Amino acid sequence: MRLTVGPLPPAVYWRRRAVVLGAGFLFLVVVLYSCTVSSDKTASPER
Repeated sequence: MRLTVGPLPPAVYWRRRAVVLGAGFLFLVVVLYSCTVSSDKTASPER
């Protein structure tokens, strides 16, 4: 699978893709975690 176009070595482009995918995955995990934590706190208020 050779999808690299440009003057840099292919490894550079694969590293960039890995970083972008990792950042997207991390963003998704943070968003999902914040949604579940906020819904848990509103569901059972402590008094």
